[in-house]
Amino acid sequence: MFFQRPSPGIRVHLYRYQWGAKKVSLKSAPYLNPHGNFNALLIGGLDQQIRLTVTRDADNSAVYSTTTSIISVDDRISSANGNMFYGKTVTIPPISDGRYTIKI
Repeated sequence: MFFQRPSPGIRVHLYRYQWGAKKVSLKSAPYLNPHGNFNALLIGGLDQQIRLTVTRDADNSAVYSTTTSIISVDDRISSANGNMFYGKTVTIPPISDGRYTIKI
């Protein structure tokens, strides 16, 4: 499966690559090819919720959707490159092969 780069609220992606090694992808990479679960670190303001939807490019149908709980001061995240921000981590389950877009 390939994910097209989503909107700006996603900073980094952490996923397990096809051969089992963990991989970190920064926002500048245009495509991802995860194997298994896919963790997206979402940036958001305090007292907000973030809705994430994965859509199949072929027919624009939603294959996964979730809304986070409200972001609080306890939701401070340190990204792979050392930046600190408030947000949530969302785990996207395995999805069949194809091209997808993540929308937040």
